Formats: sequence, structure tokens, C-alpha cells
Amino acid sequence: MLKMIIADDDEIIRIRLVKKIDWKSMGYEVVSEAADGRELLEKTLKYKPDVVLTDIKMPFMSGIEYVEAVRRNQLQTEIVIITGYAEFEYVQKLLHLGVCGYLLKPLDKEELKECMCKLRDKISHNQELEAMVRQDKARGEEISINYAMPEEIKKTLVDTFLEGKAVEVLTLIETYHTEMCVNRVSFYQMKQSYTYLFNSIYRALREKGKVDDEVKGLMLTLFEDPFSELKDGKELLDFIRTLLEKLLGSLQRRENEEENLHLQKSLDYIDKHFAQNISMAEVANHIGVSYGYLSYILNESVEGGFVRILRNRRMKEAKKLLTSSDLKIYDIAEQCGFTNSRYFCTMFYSDMGMTPTEYRKRNYRGSGKQDV
Repeated sequence: MLKMIIADDDEIIRIRLVKKIDWKSMGYEVVSEAADGRELLEKTLKYKPDVVLTDIKMPFMSGIEYVEAVRRNQLQTEIVIITGYAEFEYVQKLLHLGVCGYLLKPLDKEELKECMCKLRDKISHNQELEAMVRQDKARGEEISINYAMPEEIKKTLVDTFLEGKAVEVLTLIETYHTEMCVNRVSFYQMKQSYTYLFNSIYRALREKGKVDDEVKGLMLTLFEDPFSELKDGKELLDFIRTLLEKLLGSLQRRENEEENLHLQKSLDYIDKHFAQNISMAEVANHIGVSYGYLSYILNESVEGGFVRILRNRRMKEAKKLLTSSDLKIYDIAEQCGFTNSRYFCTMFYSDMGMTPTEYRKRNYRGSGKQDV
């Protein structure tokens, strides 16, 4: 039986949790209960339970303060938080502190049972692993049980991920995973190492403003301890690959959407201001992006980029005026944003294979005297 303490300042909820749940059938023994954070810490230090189930909001000491105190005392107690907070950043704070699970109010009995059964299996697995490590050490076979991802490798992975280089990211992960296997890193430490990596990825994405609901949802799967259902290192690597691919796919879709939005905004601005002496720097400033980024998306859209797009828009207007008005050629040139009629005629001939006058003669639909 795993020793367990239940804590909640609401006496009715606490009694229901202690008395109405069949803990023994799940492999737990409730050794004590607590009504506030201070009492909970005292009893945790006294009984050293395997598991604590506690409300996040407690008198005298909050759930977060309690978790920090437990970690300072280097206890191996697994902590499950009951919270009314659904914000991902709040959950992240708990994850950084080593909380192994959380349950949202109002509690669902089946969700509670599922969470606690997974936790039981996880603790059992870790205990078996520790026993194997002790046996191997007794035989003189060293196993790395305190393996952490080197900062240099983590930084390279995060930077490559942010650049969206999927193939390179997956190659780096496979190389790193092979290294852990060669070093006989425990399954538990592999899991921790990957968890820290994804925490770093999340922080980097948040700093760049690239966290949306889809990314949050994918990252939350880590907090729900999917590793407990994995059998070996191969399944773990497959899971990590899949999660990375989903995250990279989500970011790529979002970047494509942002590019399309910025492209449309820039085209709209050019469409409204083509007759003026506008520059790409002016357009970039108007839509709030860098000059280099705008140059990239415009060149991806049309060969020749900004210059070609602006010229096409001016030519479109020129052809319209040539066939529907009696304006002089130099007036049309000016209304279309060209600095002088000679330059306009040169550009028109280059694009259309004929002069503006010839084009007008062939396509004129207006009335009145034509400018020749």
C-alpha cells in the first residue's frame, strides 16, 4: 500500500475524499489528513507519504508554497493538486515544481480514479527501476540515474525547433536518445530530460508570442503523464517524435496564416497607395513587420517582389485609363505613380510589347478625342 495524505480546508470535501473513495482498491492507505497548508507540511515531514492530494488554495500556506517546501526538504513525495485554475501558465508553474498531476474542480470521480491509478503504476514502475539500479550497482554495473540534458544540446534543439527545421530537430532527438541508451540512462530520467526540453521549448515560444490554444493543448499532454503507458525507450522516442511533429506542424500552419495575413495587408496598402511614391519600407512600417520579412513574403508571392507587384498594379490602372478615358498620356502616367511620361512609356512597352498609344488604339472603349 502507498501512504497518502489528503488536504483541503473545506471539511466537507475533505471528509468525502477520505471516506467516500475506495482508496484501498487503488492501492492507497490514507495515513492522515490536513485542513491547512502548515498542518499539511508538518504531517508530510512526519509521515513522508508516497502521495499527497491537496487543494491549491489553503490557509496559512498556499499549495505552491507547500510544494516548494516539500522540494526544499528533498522528499520524494508525489503531489497531485486540486485546482479551480485552468490557465496553462499556472499549470506550468506547478510542473516546474515537480507536481505530478492536477485535477480541476468540481472533481469527477472517474477522472480522480484514473489519475490516481496512473500515479500508482508510475510509482510502482519507479520503485522497480530503483531496485534494478541497486542490483546492477551491487554487481558493479553503473547506470546513470541523474542524467540531465546538457545545456548546449538543449539550446541547439530549442533554436533548431524555433527555426522550424523539422528534419534537423528529429535527427538531433534521435542522436540524443541513442546517447542516453548507450549511457544506460533510466526510463524515468529519460522522461524527466524530455520534460525539461519541452518546458524550454514552451518558454521560448511564449517569449516569441507563438503560443496559441493548439500549442497549449499539445504541451498539456506532457503534464498528464503519458509516459506511464509507454513500455520502453523505443515507445518513448516514438511519442517524442510524434509530439515534436505535431508542434512543428502547428507552428508552420500558424506561420503560413500570419504570412498570408501580412501579404494581404501589404497588397491592400499597395492597392490604395500605388499612385503615390511609396516604398517597401513604408509598407512594412504600416503593417508592423520588418523590411526583411516583408521582402521575403512578397518575393515568395510574386517573382520580383515589391517592385513587380507595385508595377503590375500601376500598369493595371494605366490600361484601365487608356481604354476608358480621354486623359493625356502624361496625365495617366502621373495618376498611376510614374515620375514622368517617358519612363512610363518605357515600362509599358517592356510589359505589353507596345506603346501606350498603340494599346489605346487597339482597346479604346471610351468616347471623345483620343490622345495620340
